[in-house]
Amino acid sequence: MLIKARLTSFSLPLVRPVQTGKGTLHDRQGVLVELEDSDHLTGYGEATPIYGFHMESLRQACDALGRFLPALLQKKNWSIEEILERFQSDFPAAPSALSAIDTALCDLAAKQQGCSVATFLARKFQTRVSNPVRVNALVHSQDIEKIAREAEDRYSEGFRTFKIKVGVQST
Repeated sequence: MLIKARLTSFSLPLVRPVQTGKGTLHDRQGVLVELEDSDHLTGYGEATPIYGFHMESLRQACDALGRFLPALLQKKNWSIEEILERFQSDFPAAPSALSAIDTALCDLAAKQQGCSVATFLARKFQTRVSNPVRVNALVHSQDIEKIAREAEDRYSEGFRTFKIKVGVQST
């Protein structure tokens, strides 16, 4: 049974600004969703929509979450699927907020079962846990030599998967 739901806004500065086709990103702003059960276990999820890239703005995601979470605390026996269906029905244009709730619920359910989220999902979908997915390093610059040096630096830090931003013109 859920006893608390909290929303906490955050802003994480980027080490280097990222130039996109929609502008320059200096930070990532979002909202952390915390769902606590009667055993004081807490599941976490987050919504970090990027303005211009997602269906909803951060403000819209926060509004949807703020309106839905009080109703969620009043319901005692909803399954994860029922919660997600209800949220999607009430807030169809808030996929980042839906993802935050889904992630928080899965994190909490995994903790209740004493396992990782990957194991929880593998059990739920009657499959096995796949190999871990490597985190990628974002490599971006207007200069090919800088891209190569940055990729070498990230490789020496242990990254083996890279995302290279292309197609942004300097002004």
